[in-house]
Amino acid sequence: MANHRARIYVNGETIHLGMFFSKEEADEACLDEKARIELGWDPTRKGRFKKTRGVSYNKVTGMYQVAFSKNKKRLYFGAYKTEKEALQVRDDARAGLIKARKR
Repeated sequence: MANHRARIYVNGETIHLGMFFSKEEADEACLDEKARIELGWDPTRKGRFKKTRGVSYNKVTGMYQVAFSKNKKRLYFGAYKTEKEALQVRDDARAGLIKARKR
């Protein structure tokens, strides 16, 4: 059972990051979120900022997924270990250099 809560405080607002099985995982989630905030991410907004639109982080797998919609169809381009790699794939996909994968 996950019993370690990860949360951070931004501008007087509590941001809940999830429940984790170990204190180390919870601490790592906090550090990751703080690093993303330094890059311009605003955790108080519902949407992502344009720099990472099309890339999302999956807490379960610990990987960044690349997916977006085009012509009313959801396109999936895989999961990657680093955000930088996922952003590069997203840019290549939008330029038409790579094709979507089947889920």
